[in-house]
Amino acid sequence: MRPHTRLYLTCAGIAALALGALAPFVLAQARGFDPRLLLRTNLTGDDQKEVIVGMADFAQRATTGRHTHPGDEYGVVLQGTLEIRAEGRAPIRVKAGEAFHNIKGVIHETQNVGDGTARVASTFVLDRGKPLSQIAGRCGEAGIGIEEVNQGKVGDGSDAGEPRARCASSGTPVRR
Repeated sequence: MRPHTRLYLTCAGIAALALGALAPFVLAQARGFDPRLLLRTNLTGDDQKEVIVGMADFAQRATTGRHTHPGDEYGVVLQGTLEIRAEGRAPIRVKAGEAFHNIKGVIHETQNVGDGTARVASTFVLDRGKPLSQIAGRCGEAGIGIEEVNQGKVGDGSDAGEPRARCASSGTPVRR
């Protein structure tokens, strides 16, 4: 193989790896969400985990879209106000100077609900080799089923006879 061909293939391989790591970011940019990868490194003492540090700007009303992470996200809002909507919990508003935590595997969405640009810095502790995020739909939409967990019965302490269910993609409880 000629030297310039080898160099071209090496550069192409590095670019493909970088784009793979940034794919969720690239998809999101069209919606006014502008993330930047600042650091990707090993988690000391655990070769199954890695740490990613990033920063993102949200245009007014911009959103990440519904997604999950293969690990925990710890973030701090640097500017503006964000609303985080996660399955299984009430929406929370996080203002500049406040921090938040998104749990591994929980479907969530973050949206700028302030008057101007919002900025956040996040640290992710992820399972090694997994993508930073995965796009998620809503329970009951095409391809995302709802599983019946059990049929409660009056007197057994399970919602007085209401069926209990969970989202097949996330396991999050769903009230029908």
